[in-house]
Amino acid sequence: MYTTPLATLDKRSRASSRRKLCSETSDVFRMIAIAFSPFLPWYDGHCLGYGYRLTQLMRLDEWVARRRALVDVYDEQLRDLPLVPPQRSAGSRSALYLYVMQIGRIRTRIGRKAAFEQLRARGIGVNVHYIPVHTQSDCWRLGFRPNKFRNCEFYYSRSLSLSMHAGLTDVDQESVIEAFHAVLA
Repeated sequence: MYTTPLATLDKRSRASSRRKLCSETSDVFRMIAIAFSPFLPWYDGHCLGYGYRLTQLMRLDEWVARRRALVDVYDEQLRDLPLVPPQRSAGSRSALYLYVMQIGRIRTRIGRKAAFEQLRARGIGVNVHYIPVHTQSDCWRLGFRPNKFRNCEFYYSRSLSLSMHAGLTDVDQESVIEAFHAVLA
């Protein structure tokens, strides 16, 4: 098992262990340590905190605009598939760093796990986000256990996400869309 920072102050910042990560980051510039194990298919938060990348704020408006354009294309091109797209409120200003959709056997012939595996096999970097915090090991010491918040766990059981980054080309996005159609149509 190894630990990696999810968000860092700069690219040279690294955490070699949970103890170092939690003790050496300041209250303002916190990282989120994520443990990966070859035996666990998902991530597990060990030191939940805040991540800031101040040097990238200058390009934020440009990146958010590109992400919004990508989301508009995904919404249009995936609308006929058995997916529930992310909800966006009129007038909202989300940074849209993830495109989180819902998938389930009710609307499709395959479940999330099978869709995840087939999309990954096609080279699509889907992931599962929003693992309920109360099910992660850092919260167990506080007495939280699975089945405590069933709606949260139901949402998680159907979630599938795509990372949204401004560097995604139109050609790359078309490949993602084609893979989704091949797997879910």
